[in-house]
Amino acid sequence: MQSDQAVAIGADSANAIEPSVPTVYVEPEPRNEKMELIAPNTPIVEAEVSAMAVEERLPTSATSTPTSVGLVKCSNKAAATTDTTSASAADYHPICQAAAHMEISYNISRLFHDYAQFCDCVPRLCEDQGTCKVQVLRSVGKWSIGTKTECSILNCYLDSIRDSHRFIYIENQFFISSLAGDGTQNKIAEALVERILRAYTQKEVFRVIVIIPLHPNGDFASAMKSKVVMHYEYMTINRCNTSLLNQLKVRAPGINTSDYISFYSLRNWGVINNKIVSDQVYVHDKLMIIDDRILIIGSANINDRSMLGIRDSEVALRIEDTFHIDSMLNEQPHTVGYLPFTIRVKLMRQHLGNPDIGKSKQKQSTSFITLFNLQNDSC
Repeated sequence: MQSDQAVAIGADSANAIEPSVPTVYVEPEPRNEKMELIAPNTPIVEAEVSAMAVEERLPTSATSTPTSVGLVKCSNKAAATTDTTSASAADYHPICQAAAHMEISYNISRLFHDYAQFCDCVPRLCEDQGTCKVQVLRSVGKWSIGTKTECSILNCYLDSIRDSHRFIYIENQFFISSLAGDGTQNKIAEALVERILRAYTQKEVFRVIVIIPLHPNGDFASAMKSKVVMHYEYMTINRCNTSLLNQLKVRAPGINTSDYISFYSLRNWGVINNKIVSDQVYVHDKLMIIDDRILIIGSANINDRSMLGIRDSEVALRIEDTFHIDSMLNEQPHTVGYLPFTIRVKLMRQHLGNPDIGKSKQKQSTSFITLFNLQNDSC
């Protein structure tokens, strides 16, 4: 907006613009009942609208020099007032509201295009398409955004586990699911059980790697909240009859569960005052990588609070890269998506302190990576 056409809301007469009549946003009748888009910095006030035409729309008292200037509030098509003290947003003419929204949009767009050139990594624009197919997922409900409950993050987790072929890699802050009992509802652990049993029955090579914190952050020895979290995580994994590992043993008596699923935590160490000290690395990311083809990443933890949509509101992305590279899976050639593969390899390099992971086809000495035997010369 140019300064001589700005509208100040509640400004005093010393700072406000003082035209002969209050400046009014006026928009021509839209074509086909849709507002036309105009270029940024184009004044919304039309030049051909004369002061006399504006004056005819206002009551006589509003044509004098105002002590304050406000958006024009229209009670009907023939009359208007500049009262800014008692007007609600619903009282303003739709044209005025639309003009304000349009100005905000142009400002955001202009800021992006003006400053994106100075960013270290400029986002790809429409003329330079990327290679990833991306779907936005949500956990939301009526209390959070006013719509019916949506749990598309949970649904995507369940579908991706069911459709996986060779392995699943999970990093998450929590691992609490319906197998813990006591009213927990999300069925992520149950889906993992079904997929592992299918692999066992069909004699497939299939691995699930789960990385979670060793314990909740804080004083886990005395804090009740931390104890509750650990209780439900252990119940989900192995400490009740319906737990994940017990379900596998009961339904497949001959199974070696460590051939199919393993849980890991991370620790770091250092030397302080000539003493070796160690502490956990608190895993806080929330991602799942399936067969190095699909990446799900976002804000949702594996628990009811994040997954059901009736509690916390969450967002995540399902990313499938259409740019494929050749890799090795279980010593067999395998085609993977570039982005999911590189993210997993970078995480494993960081966790294991081994920069050669994913670079050569020689046998890795670290058991953590031999679970997959995934190497790629081009990465």
